[in-house]
Amino acid sequence: MPQKLAEHPKAIEWLKQFNSRHVHIARFLLDLLKLVPTDEFERTIRMQISDICRETDGRIAVFPVDKGDALEERVLEFRLAKALRNASTDPVANGQEIVKRIIEARIPLRRNHFSSAHRIGHLLESIKGEFPRRISVAPTLSSMRAERVKHVVLIDDLVATGKSICEYWKAWASPSLRSWLSRGQCSLWIVAYAGHAEGLGEATKRLTYIADERIRLQVRLPPTCELWPDAILNACSDYGLRTGKSGASRGFRGVMSPIIFQYRCPNSTAAILWDSSNKGWRAIFPNRSIPLELLDCFDADSESTRHAEILWKSGQYQLALNILEDLKIHGRCRSYQILLTFLGLLARNFRREQLSKIMLLSDAKVAELFQASSQFGLLTSEGRLTEYGKDLLERSRRTFLVQRMRIQPNQEATQFYYPKQFLGVRRKSSERGDS
Repeated sequence: MPQKLAEHPKAIEWLKQFNSRHVHIARFLLDLLKLVPTDEFERTIRMQISDICRETDGRIAVFPVDKGDALEERVLEFRLAKALRNASTDPVANGQEIVKRIIEARIPLRRNHFSSAHRIGHLLESIKGEFPRRISVAPTLSSMRAERVKHVVLIDDLVATGKSICEYWKAWASPSLRSWLSRGQCSLWIVAYAGHAEGLGEATKRLTYIADERIRLQVRLPPTCELWPDAILNACSDYGLRTGKSGASRGFRGVMSPIIFQYRCPNSTAAILWDSSNKGWRAIFPNRSIPLELLDCFDADSESTRHAEILWKSGQYQLALNILEDLKIHGRCRSYQILLTFLGLLARNFRREQLSKIMLLSDAKVAELFQASSQFGLLTSEGRLTEYGKDLLERSRRTFLVQRMRIQPNQEATQFYYPKQFLGVRRKSSERGDS
């Protein structure tokens, strides 16, 4: 069974930094995080790009969003143009001097800092092998013109504040590309694993060529104030003062994301999770890295513990216990756990539009659950639980109790128990030993 993050020894040490009034709030924060395994992230990007290939025609240019590389490339272009212009106007410059100036102009401005964009770029090269006649990875402007590219796709892992994608666009998008988009010669797309309402709003405002139907996400997250309880937000603000990044107490620019990738913790999450720059605070993901000991917490089955936590907080106690018990004893598939959580929340009168936000699932996945539940007779056409659906939930609640009731006491061992009552059976006074 995968290790639950809040129960891991490193998490327990992290929780010791909170006082008794806040330790349960901090544990609740860990329980509400969505830990994304690397294979799930890569599978999601593959599926989204495959969907774009299936829905469109023409050449597709895909670009990993890397604002650092885009900014440096733009500056190098300016430096190279300036060197060529100065060399052409210098009457004493010979051929060797001109070559020297060009080489100096092309020297990188900084050492390489590898980011998630490089991981995405490697993934895109792999996807290109499946669609060699459709996809070009980070082509030049001249290549895009020669191939008559019809679609430009920007790929990121998380659109949190929108800052990265907007700065990338500002540094990278050439006047020619903007002209093609404005004339409708090609379309602009955004693909990411998850996106926050704040970041998506900023991106659509700055990238005026983007339409909502061309933003493809696995998880759409609501505004921060709707995503987290006030108690968690306040605790992150208070304890964030003990870190070296108090300005990011609720994540960078206040967008407190619950998304943690197996390869990196975003800085849009609460600073108490990742900042170790202050001498006194010990982060659970130090400097946004994922410690080796915590990798098992990103197992795909660990999502079941999050679903159990959601049900527990909604008052579905026996159903939550059943999910954990099934995972431990029966090892039932993840889709079964998701279905039970989905039905359990509907039984608590959660609206359809709330489910994707609470369960952190895509709208398409929620629609798929509705369709499958209706086909199986679990839901009515209005989206309400049928008698069969209610019976399934009731039986699932009882499963945990049945497992406990099957435990039979060892008759030879009961004589050594001192309590007056054991497993619901009151002992005879003659059987009690001296205490």
